[in-house]
This record gives sequence, C-alpha cells and structure tokens, in this order.
Amino acid sequence: MLERLKDNKMRNGAFWSLLFVLIAIQPLSAQFTITEDFRGSGSPDIIIGDNAYLTSGIDDPVGAGWLRLTKALGDQKGYAYVNKSFPSTLGVLIDFEYTMWRDLADNTYHGADGFTIFLFDAAYGPGNFALGAYGGSLGYANSTNSNPQTAGLTGGYLGIGFDAYGNFVRASEGKNGGSSNVSPNSIALRGPTTSNSASDTNTNRYLTGTTLFPDGTTDDALNRTGDPEQNVIDYNTTTSTRPSQSTFYRRVKIEIEPTSDGKFEITVRWTKEYGGAFTDLITYVTEDIPPSLLKLGFAASTGGGYNNHEIRNILVSTPGNLRVYKLASKDIMRSVPGAGTENEVSFNIEVTNDTDAALSVINITDQFTDGEGNPIPDGMFVITSITTADFSPDSVNLPTSFPLPSGSFTGSVGLPANSTGIITVTGYLDGQVPIGNVLNNTVTISNNEITDQDLENNTSTVSVPVLAEQVDMVIEKKLDDYCLNATSGNTITLIVGNMGTLEANYNSTSTIKVIETIPSGATLDMTPNSDWSLSTSGNTYTFTKTGSGTLSSGMSLPPLVYTIQNSTSFESTSEVQFVNQTSNESIEPVENRGNNIKVVSIANQPNMPVLLNTTVYFCEGEGATSLEDYVEADSGNTLLWYLNEGGTPSSIAPTPQTSTPGSTVYYVSQSNGNCESEVQEIEVVVLKTPTPGSISGGGEVCVNSTPELITNNESGTGFGILTYQWEYSNDNGTTWEEVIGESAATLQPTVIQTETQYRRYAIATNSQGYSCISLPSNTITFATKNCMVITNPMLPSKAK
Repeated sequence: MLERLKDNKMRNGAFWSLLFVLIAIQPLSAQFTITEDFRGSGSPDIIIGDNAYLTSGIDDPVGAGWLRLTKALGDQKGYAYVNKSFPSTLGVLIDFEYTMWRDLADNTYHGADGFTIFLFDAAYGPGNFALGAYGGSLGYANSTNSNPQTAGLTGGYLGIGFDAYGNFVRASEGKNGGSSNVSPNSIALRGPTTSNSASDTNTNRYLTGTTLFPDGTTDDALNRTGDPEQNVIDYNTTTSTRPSQSTFYRRVKIEIEPTSDGKFEITVRWTKEYGGAFTDLITYVTEDIPPSLLKLGFAASTGGGYNNHEIRNILVSTPGNLRVYKLASKDIMRSVPGAGTENEVSFNIEVTNDTDAALSVINITDQFTDGEGNPIPDGMFVITSITTADFSPDSVNLPTSFPLPSGSFTGSVGLPANSTGIITVTGYLDGQVPIGNVLNNTVTISNNEITDQDLENNTSTVSVPVLAEQVDMVIEKKLDDYCLNATSGNTITLIVGNMGTLEANYNSTSTIKVIETIPSGATLDMTPNSDWSLSTSGNTYTFTKTGSGTLSSGMSLPPLVYTIQNSTSFESTSEVQFVNQTSNESIEPVENRGNNIKVVSIANQPNMPVLLNTTVYFCEGEGATSLEDYVEADSGNTLLWYLNEGGTPSSIAPTPQTSTPGSTVYYVSQSNGNCESEVQEIEVVVLKTPTPGSISGGGEVCVNSTPELITNNESGTGFGILTYQWEYSNDNGTTWEEVIGESAATLQPTVIQTETQYRRYAIATNSQGYSCISLPSNTITFATKNCMVITNPMLPSKAK
C-alpha cells in the first residue's frame, strides 16, 4: 500500500491545491431513479387503496391508462404510494402529469376536492402506513371533523395540495393555519406530521399557497381570490371523455434542494401545454429537515362536489445532473399502412443539463423496440422529421435526411448550463404490429465533459400501445414472485385483452379460452372466479370465459388468478384462443395470432453475490473506484445495487464519494432475469486524512558536512499505526525525492553538498493494512557555505 502511495503522489505543491478543488466539486454518488407511468396493470411496488384503481383495460385501452384516484362521484377517496424508498440528502426531483375532469355536471361546487402529492418517512409502509383525513385534508393533513378524528399522514414530511375546491388551504376542521374560508384553484404546501393526534395544533402546518388564474397570474392563496368555475386546477366543462392534451394538459415538477445554510428550498412549477415551457408557481424555503429516506404517494377525495382525479408518468430522481425524459403525443396507435393521423406519433426527448457547466457534446442514441425489447425491423416505423429547440447554437448534429426507415438514430447536441432542450421525433407505424402490440421508444444520453454520478436518469422509455386491424387477442401475466416458492406456490394473475380494432363477441357460438400447460408433477389451484370456468386434462388446464358479452377494442376481461406449485424451476405457458364453439376453429385472423402465447419463467432464487471485500476503504479525497470491482456475480446474472434496503435497484454500481470521512453501507444482489437473490451488505469506509504535524531545524551548514538532527516540533495525527515519510529537494522545491528507509518522526540528514530542503508526511495504516497519507508538513532549509581553510606554506612561522 505504501508503494502505491509513493507512486501516486505528485512531487509538487500545485498538486495539493488541485486536489482540494477536485474534492470540492466532486459530486456525491447517490443515484436513484423511480419511474412509473401507470399506463398498464401496475407494479407490486405500487400500493393502491380505497377507491383508487388503474384504468388500463377497464376505462382505457390496455397500456393507455391512468391511475384514477377517484371517479367523478360524490364521497369518493383513493390513494396510491410507491413502496420504494429514496434518499433525500442530495435533494429530490419529482415530475408527473395529471388531469382533473368530470363526466357529470357539478353546478354547485364546480369540481372537488382535489389531490395531494406527498412525501413521507420511508419507515412507513404496508402494516404501519396510514393516510391523513380525506375531504379538505386531501389524504395528507389531520381533521378533527372526520369520524373518527384522523391524524395527519404517518411520517408525513410535505403535502402539496392541488386544491380545486379550496379546502386544503383553509384553516378548518382542525387544520393548522391557512385561509379563513375556501380558496379555490390554489396550490398549497403543508408541513410535517408531528404526532398521531388529530388535535395536535402543531401538525401539518400551513406553509404557503398560491391561487392561479387562467391568464397565468397568481395571488396569495390566503386572499381567497380564486374562481372555482375557471379551468385552472381542474377542467370545468362536463365531458363524456377525458379532455385531450390539446384541451387540458397539466405537467408538474417539484424540486426539493438543500441550501448552503442547512435549509431546504421547495419549488413547484408546471406547464399547461404539452412540450411547453414550465412556469414557477411556488418557491418556499423550509427549515424542516426531511427524513434521510423518503417515499412518494398521492391521494384525492370528493364530497358534494366531484372530479375524476388522475395521475400518470411519474419520475422521481436527483436534481443537479444530466438527465433525459421522453413523452409521446398520443396514447394509442393503429397499424394501418401509410402516413395518417391514426398511426402517426411524435416523441418529445427532453434533455436537461441541470449543472453549472455548459456541455458541448451530449451523445444521443434513440431506438425503437417491440414488446419483448427487440429492435423493430426496418420499415416498421418510419421517421419523417427530427426537429430541435433551445440547444446551444451550432451544436445540433442529428439526422437531416428523411424518411428514416431504420427505427433508430444517433447524434449529439449541446446545452448551456442549467437549461433544457427538446428533440421532437415524428413518424408513423407503417401497417405492421410490433410483437406485444406495443411500440417502445428508448433514448440514452451520455457526456464525457462532466462526471455524471446519476446515470439512472440518462435513459428514458415511453411505450405506445398499437391496435391491430380486426380482432387481436393478447395475454398479460403478472406473478406475485418470479422466484420459485416451492412451499406455497407461485400465484399468477392473467389478463386477456383485445388489442384489435373490432369487438370480440363471446356467446353460445363463440368463446374465449385460456389454455395453461404445467410441468409434470406440478399442481394448479384456481382462485374461485365466476367469470371463468375450469376444466382439466392431464397437465392441461382450460379456463373458459363464462356467459356472453363483448370484449371491446382495447379493453380487457376480469383477471384470472391461479397458483402453480412445483418443486423446482419451471415455465408457465398460457395460450388465449377466440374460437367457434362448434368447430373449435379460431375466429381471430391468422396475422393477429402471434401474441396469443405468453411464457413466463419461475426460477430458483440465486445465491447472494460473492463479496471480494466486505469492507472497502478509501482515503479522504481519493479517487474512488466503482464498487463492481469488489463483487462477483454468477455467470449470466446481473448485479443490482441499492443505496438502502427497500430502495430502488440500479444495475449501475455506485462510485462512492470520498470528500467526507465516515462509513456508508451499500446493498447488492444478483438477478437471473426475473428472480433476485437476497442482498449482501458492503461497507465503504472513508478514512480521515492524517495530519503531518510540524518539524524544526535547518540553518547554515558547511558544504560536504552533516546537518543537525531535524526534530519533531509537533507529532502528526491519524488513525491506526502512524509512521512518517521524508522527502528532500535540491532545487528549491521544484522536485522532491524520497529519503529511503526513514519512517521516524525525526530525521538525521546525511552529508549535503548544496542547499537542501526537507519535509515529511504522516502515514496512517489501519488494522487491515490500508494506508492514507497526509499533506506535506512545513519545509525546513539547510543553506550551505564554503568553510574550507587554505594554508600558505611560504608564510614564516612565528613559532620560536
């Protein structure tokens, strides 16, 4: 280790100044990104409660849904939260879309009540999570008027209310602070939950609020100047279908960032136009320190007034880095040939440089894939134009010749500091249906000019469902656990949908079936379900849709739930058939049968990855290496990294920050594709830089003589065993050489011939043999003089 220190240490004073500059600007490694679009059937990590549900296949086409917190009915309530934690130390960026509308007239209240997005202590989750009160508390704040009285959200840190009716702002029902009466069309912030008492006068205090108007102007929400009939927070025109993006669009960004004086700045901004610029709505500085780990959720409620409250396209990440975000202009497409409105779509690629450095070359790679993640064939999707806005002048290097039939492109752009540019890619699906009836578009960015510690938000994917012509039956399967559960079995939720343009009518002459083939020795138990009947023949299980009805275009049937128990890993193979009852021949067109079979693998849980070091040491300010250098995965497996237990996994290994001494525990597992091992802990210890102390000595000595001892004026300090390293310079400190074999606090120089300088370092070595070196001590100088005595033999002697 000492040799490594000697080799790596530069021998001039400029190095140490540079080192501290690098330490000061070195970003912390705390990468995380959480994405959830709520367009499909959801994730096991999304906890949904009360009246909330996902609309995919129910009210919207499969894969084109929303999280609907409430329907536009009276006295509804609903919530959802992401049961994955994320650190707050570097700040939090939250991005989402919402819509608020109704298909029933509400001429009394003009839409109510609103919704909250809330952040809460990650210590709470299934088993101990409890919402605040509904009504005007919007699921976050307390209420002494509810029955029973309700405390604020457990572990609540911040509740941001999008308050259509104006009761979240109001100091009513025991809420702490706010307006004297309702303040409609407002956005308001309420602070932490301070106890589990509904009558706690300190809990969920009112922080600030802004009333919004259609022309973009604002007012203090306490002034109660909002008009509930205006289209601002909600859409106040009764409509039988959700308003389009061009009619009513709301996208919100929330940033919580630490300030230099230990406080936190909260910024809320939005845009009312797809692809439009964001407007700051609220900026508030709080002294409330967030919990080290947070979770995110939403809640909404209705009363006498009502709205559909809907959320989608959530992104949670770290601010202050390079990131990309992609959105699509349309929720669903058709597969008709040629260019037209039904199969044309635009994708907005938002590239954000959230740093203080201008970036001249940001590399762009864009790829279209099918539902299985494979690149689509040439000619399936044709790019007809690529346009850009707000990038640095003369920095755009993207394709300019169209059409592009390849389904991919590369290029680069540049961005000024703290800015966002947009690439708009427009094209059409040319008469073909991607596997899985979905067109995925993924963009990845990179840059070599800065150290971007959060690479998780450098990739973004958006998915657009594709309707085939005529009837097209598809299957979606979700498992409660992709790792084999030999004791209780693995539960499968299977959803049958129709991703064709025509209806699928099932009745006495035509039927919808699902055929499941299980391995020999396995068993299958069906959860009782009046929508499906079950028959068996050996290892083949046939589920048949009961009754008669219509499976409309883009919709899905009630889910089919069953459990397969097996002693070892296996594949679950399901096939959907739409057949004539008499002939058993398929009614579905041949060209649409490619999506009828779905196979999922249930694997044995992998072993934990092998740690080459359970504890990894770095010196303060040392350039750290990626933690992947200290862990080995089994062949074919992928390492997954966590900043905290229960957090969001990343396939990108952390590179620890070393600017501050201390200990940090990371967690790593390995996955064989679907099934993940238990996690291993790997501790990173950053050792404090030793101090060199000071030395005394120096002066003028004769050439070719031995200087006096260099003494220890003040001993160095450091962890473990402390030794010293000495250096000398014969050219006034331009270059330094090591004094070999000397490790004591004092040094007896050898004979010198010219002016010589000396300095020392302290080296601290821990019990594991890891060493860190100090900065150099003060320098002492031995100047030389010619002391030779010349005698003249011709001088007479005075001796008698």
